[in-house]
Amino acid sequence: MKTARASESEEHRAERQSIDSKSHQAARASETEEQRAERQSIDSKSHQAARASETDVQTKKRKTDDNKNHRQKRLSEKDRKAEVHKGYVIDEGADLISPSGRKERNKGAGDLKYIDKNGQSYLGEMDRVCEFCQGRGWEPEFKTKAKCEDGEKIKNFGSLCCCKGKVQGIVDYEIPPQLEELYTGQTYEAKLFQVGAVA
Repeated sequence: MKTARASESEEHRAERQSIDSKSHQAARASETEEQRAERQSIDSKSHQAARASETDVQTKKRKTDDNKNHRQKRLSEKDRKAEVHKGYVIDEGADLISPSGRKERNKGAGDLKYIDKNGQSYLGEMDRVCEFCQGRGWEPEFKTKAKCEDGEKIKNFGSLCCCKGKVQGIVDYEIPPQLEELYTGQTYEAKLFQVGAVA
């Protein structure tokens, strides 16, 4: 195998490495945490043994090559981040998620459960309502529960709206008619204002 690899062209090497990389990624994506830990332990021992037997020249070459590879990865990651809109995850980016993040993604926990099959965040409709001030929000924003005098839990958004009813005047507010028209009206100016207010 070593002689075959020594005589292969750059194109063949790149093609082989690409195929190997894809098969490794597929295998790693389906492995359990125990299998991952075992593989990493074996890899670590193998690397330690190889490094222990290398000469000073080989060590220097390995470190130089590692630095080149890391620099290239950082540059390509920087380019990828510039191209990909915030809040959007692509398959390459999924590899950057930590093992605990992978667990969350797989079981649909935390913010990761709101990522759709295309990798885009989607929180659903803004249909949750604070029971103190009737402020609207998304389901993941229900962070706290308060209790009323009889001990019953009251759903709310905590400090995102009325701070569990501590801030008064959110429901019973009075705004000038001109401003109310901009928020609720159907005129061209009102529609333009509403679009700007959402964006």
